[in-house]
Amino acid sequence: MKTIFLFCIVSSLSAQTSFPDAQKFHNEGKYSQALEILDELIDNEEKPEYFILASKSAFELSEYDDSADYIEEIIENKKDDLKLLRYYSEVLVKQSEDAGVFTQISMIKKMKNNWENILVLDPSDRDVLKYLTRYYLFAPSVFGKDEQEGYAYLERLNAVDKTEALNIKIEYLLEEEQFNMALNVLNNSDIDSSYFILKHKMDIYRFLDDQENLNKIFQEIDSKHFDSENIATLYNTYGYYLLNLERFEDAIFVFKRAVQKSPKKANPYDSLGDGYKAMGNIIEAKRNYRKALEVDPDFEAARINLEDL
Repeated sequence: MKTIFLFCIVSSLSAQTSFPDAQKFHNEGKYSQALEILDELIDNEEKPEYFILASKSAFELSEYDDSADYIEEIIENKKDDLKLLRYYSEVLVKQSEDAGVFTQISMIKKMKNNWENILVLDPSDRDVLKYLTRYYLFAPSVFGKDEQEGYAYLERLNAVDKTEALNIKIEYLLEEEQFNMALNVLNNSDIDSSYFILKHKMDIYRFLDDQENLNKIFQEIDSKHFDSENIATLYNTYGYYLLNLERFEDAIFVFKRAVQKSPKKANPYDSLGDGYKAMGNIIEAKRNYRKALEVDPDFEAARINLEDL
């Protein structure tokens, strides 16, 4: 009896000593060492705090499958822990990004159930409302697509974040090829951002291949919103649209504006090189591909384009 009693005391003292060591290793960024200790502790006693820290250490090592496995050992008994549920959601999202298609499909129900558990505790969680809206609107029918349910979540998201709700609604209407309805939604929106509205209109007119309205919208954006964040992406997309129409001079003008906007990024120079290449101006094409590689020596697209010439 004394032997058992002493063993319990020693085991307890060892755990008390080792868990702070694991925490210390984790805080110092020594995640593998932390996991070694935590795995030993879990073998002896399955305390929730061991699994949580082990999951976080695995997460930092980008071992998302292991990170999820640790949390799933305790999550059933922790559905009232909002912070943990949100962390679990983050783990699942990362795990799905890293997974193959079939694994992603098998994870859908697990992710949805966790999001719904979060909403029980916080009905206005923006990220979860966004995830569930997208799930019901964009999932394949066999995996739970439900437009009515999606729009219900969209309304809830709209109460929390009008801009994100409008983003998703327009994206969905374009997916369904309901272009006129999408334009109507934008024209009647109360979002206070002309750039935001104009950018979406460009997407719609591009789908409709309405070159006249596209040109008008682009000119308005270019003259009024050149300083807007991420506008270089818009220039790039529109430039290639024009390039495919063999409107070479217009495409080159747009690509040049992208270079002006982002002179320290390689992609605009590479796109401008593509414009000159399509036009038959090989000297300018090479010059811009070389410039892209000066900005970023690892920019593979420009290297391949230069080699092709």
